[in-house]
Amino acid sequence: GAAGVALSPLSAVAAAAAGVLAAASPNDVAYGVGQCFLHRRQNYRGVIVGVDRECRQSEAWVSAMHVGQLKHGRTQPFYHVLADTRDRPGDGIGYVPQELLLLDTPPEPLQHPLTASLFGSYDARRGRFLLKGGGAAE
Repeated sequence: GAAGVALSPLSAVAAAAAGVLAAASPNDVAYGVGQCFLHRRQNYRGVIVGVDRECRQSEAWVSAMHVGQLKHGRTQPFYHVLADTRDRPGDGIGYVPQELLLLDTPPEPLQHPLTASLFGSYDARRGRFLLKGGGAAE
């Protein structure tokens, strides 16, 4: 699993924390830390915990995950995500390309054992997790 994957460098997380809702091009970071999403192919709910401006996995991982078959390939942003355990049991960290994420604003927080340690609270009105210290990732 991707549970051993280190989260993004702080600068990449800060860039994602800008909370931009739409990217100008497929290579621009469109989503921020704390935003919730639906996975377009696997239909699970999740929350973003980090971002890489492009795929930073090994060649073996890229090949095994068929990244080359994606419309925007490995040069698009890839997100470190937590899947809602009601949809995907376990406590791992996933790695998902931007083109497979669909922004979601659920009225209730997603369930994952790591959300409490990574986020301070959940803004039900905006449907997103807030960083510890009260900072909205925008």
